[in-house]
Amino acid sequence: MKYEHHWSRDGGRILKVHQEEYPPQVTATSGGLAWRQNAFDDEPFLISEEQAVPSRRSVDFHMRLATLPAYAREHFSEFTVGEPTDFNNARVVVLQYQEKSGTNSGVIYVNAETMMPEGWQRFWPKQGGGRHTMLEIFHDWEPTEGVQFLRKWTTQSDMFGMESPVTVVETLEVNELTAAEFEPPAALKEQARRIAEAADSESDDPIALDDLSASSREQAEALLEQFRSLDADAKRGALREGESMLGQVDDAEERLMIRYAIQELKAMLEAGDGPR
Repeated sequence: MKYEHHWSRDGGRILKVHQEEYPPQVTATSGGLAWRQNAFDDEPFLISEEQAVPSRRSVDFHMRLATLPAYAREHFSEFTVGEPTDFNNARVVVLQYQEKSGTNSGVIYVNAETMMPEGWQRFWPKQGGGRHTMLEIFHDWEPTEGVQFLRKWTTQSDMFGMESPVTVVETLEVNELTAAEFEPPAALKEQARRIAEAADSESDDPIALDDLSASSREQAEALLEQFRSLDADAKRGALREGESMLGQVDDAEERLMIRYAIQELKAMLEAGDGPR
């Protein structure tokens, strides 16, 4: 399996997952609007920025390393130098940090001779107590247009069990992309505009399931299935919770989905059974 990442300083990200004999799956964001094109779908569809996170992870890590001092100043609240030690067949300086989030921390191992990072270990809370850990061991740095980029690394984590996947960068190009490549398809921009208008509308016109994006329709259908199994008191509780959430949600697509769920809950309570 091969991954193709496109990165822009303005927040644009594109991830293409290539598998033999299949068209690529594309997950993308312009930095404000996210979408996906599955391998065998005819058309792309809107997704949330949260669902677009996989398009960011690997390439953001890569660019974070290329601009590590700037990243540290922006995201780390504490930074201390530990005792020198041996790591990855090199003598390293140990840099320990705490993120501004207050929950995540880590260690960066810097080669004492070359001052290039040799590895990065990160810690974050585990649900139920304890903490997850992930260690990335760096093997190969090469310059591109005067900037050192990591070309090969091994990842070890408690989430991977005994496996230690190795990532190899086959090609890396700088300044080869234009802003237009991160623009969403025109049809999706229009759909997002309609969703935003409907989400903020004061109209009493009913919202149809087809008014939602594909990913929101799946969420809405799952919610309705749960609502059908509730008694009247539980439905009223869910209705109050939905109405309370509505004023706290900024994302237009999510607001529209909540308005639809509220509408259908009211219909269930009026009819004493399922949705309209």
